[in-house]
Amino acid sequence: MYYYNRNGYTVNLKTYFMNPINSIKSALQSPKTVRVLGIWTACCGILLGWNLMYEIATGTNPIGPIGDHNDFLAFFTAAKLVLSGSIGHLYLAKTFASAQHAISHHPIGAEGYMPFLNPPFVAVLLAPLGSIPELPSRVLWLICNTILVSWLLLKLVQPLSLKHKWVAALLLLGTFPVYENLVEGQLSILILAGCFLALAAAKKNHNFVAGLWLTVLWIKPQLAIMALAGLLIFKAWDAAKGLIVGVVALVLVGLPITGYQIYIAYARFLVQVLIAHTNGAGAAHPSVWQGQLKLTAGVNGLYTGIFGQYRVLLVDTATAITDLILIGTYFLAARTVRPGLSSPSRRLMLIGGIGLMLLLDPHLFQQDVILAFIALPLLAADLKRPLLAVVLLALATNFLVLDYIEPTHIFSFLMLAAVLGISLQTYVDGRNAKVNKALKPTITPPSLGQAQP
Repeated sequence: MYYYNRNGYTVNLKTYFMNPINSIKSALQSPKTVRVLGIWTACCGILLGWNLMYEIATGTNPIGPIGDHNDFLAFFTAAKLVLSGSIGHLYLAKTFASAQHAISHHPIGAEGYMPFLNPPFVAVLLAPLGSIPELPSRVLWLICNTILVSWLLLKLVQPLSLKHKWVAALLLLGTFPVYENLVEGQLSILILAGCFLALAAAKKNHNFVAGLWLTVLWIKPQLAIMALAGLLIFKAWDAAKGLIVGVVALVLVGLPITGYQIYIAYARFLVQVLIAHTNGAGAAHPSVWQGQLKLTAGVNGLYTGIFGQYRVLLVDTATAITDLILIGTYFLAARTVRPGLSSPSRRLMLIGGIGLMLLLDPHLFQQDVILAFIALPLLAADLKRPLLAVVLLALATNFLVLDYIEPTHIFSFLMLAAVLGISLQTYVDGRNAKVNKALKPTITPPSLGQAQP
């Protein structure tokens, strides 16, 4: 398609619009650009690391008595209730809050306490943390998380050269999602580890084992439900079986401690928490769960930051429309290329599916964005400069820091653009491939007895 500009010259529209994009690509492929972006990312990581050490030294965060990173208190309180035989109080607000106040001695969080949002079997698995006092338990959990994430990041960047591998791992270690996991004592590092092991098993065609490793997603059930739906839609039966068998095994093993009634109570509680995410999370109406949705990195958090948490109908409508567009474009692309591991295009669709799952998560706080790091081993095999992908991902996730100052949601916009871009580009490439195949002339071999030219 062409048009005439004011000088009378014809210009190709595709070339006109693609020139700036190609210029950006060329700039990003420059070693100097990679170094500059890497330095900026490293500076952010150094500041976060310095802040973490300062908070530990002054006793403010994450292991001090007067800090405001209190997610760990929910896990510690749950562990204490399991050990005391009071697991039935996990999802009763008043009794759980009183048990937590006996530990913290002051109100915390938006509701005056930190609720436990995870399944009962997670509380059972965390029970050893409650066998020692809170402060040593926090320190032990922080050390374990630091060791695990350090090992995991080195594994995620394994395809890089030795020199680049250490640089990449250090850059990722200094990102805001890693910082949030360490200071909050969150569980997302464990989820990322399970996803990495699932990917390693899938590469060896051990799909049932991969599904078993994906059982870690049930720590945050909304992620497991979306993953299970995707596996069933794309007929990954073995992985889906592993995901189901894994969670059933965890429930059955813990059943002598938890009983079955706690799971009924948890299902009701989870529905109420989900409803809270659609009615303003306490800003407009009383709800079971209250929190700052504008700090979440998913689609709902994006629109909450734009319109405000009180404008429930506007936020919900915009979220629903955007979610439908994302789902529709992704599955339209999946009709031409299915997500998988066997080719670059299928790996790209798998990355798009992971991004879609994160965007649809209504409870995607900053610590959960660490799950986006699972895209790195999928990208490394298909990129000429994999270190650039690490630098860009680390830089993008560090934009989450700005949301604490003013909800800019730069990372959310970038992830939204990436998922839409992957879906649309895959769909266009797939359609073009079908058209080219249909137009390609077929050469039939001459029949027996036919004269050869």
